[in-house]
Amino acid sequence: MSAKYGKPLTKETTKYDPATQTYDFAVKYNYNELTIAKDKAKLTDQFGNNLDLVGGLEGVKIYPVKIDENGNEKIDETPISPSEYSIKEANNAAEGKNGFEVSFTNAITTAYVIKYSIKHNDIVDGASPV
Repeated sequence: MSAKYGKPLTKETTKYDPATQTYDFAVKYNYNELTIAKDKAKLTDQFGNNLDLVGGLEGVKIYPVKIDENGNEKIDETPISPSEYSIKEANNAAEGKNGFEVSFTNAITTAYVIKYSIKHNDIVDGASPV
């Protein structure tokens, strides 16, 4: 038996393009490789309503990840099939948030990385939240 030390959930900006004002994000999910029941295998990600998903919900891609015994990740090059999850908008106008919710179709036991890009939908100033 091997110990699993990854974090259950983290989010990081992987790239920013100032010319297009586009941010690339990676949400690392279940890096501790626990079994998560189908009814709990879901997550919501939100960002300011001054940002839109590039490519809409179809622009969100989920990749399986293998974690080796040293904790190093190897992200598969092919995203999982959309039949393995559902995705819907998770916008909250009252809080000024846009976002999405991913629900896996079955229980999960492996790590995944959810990749997407967001882009400003208005003029950026110093007070614009990401």
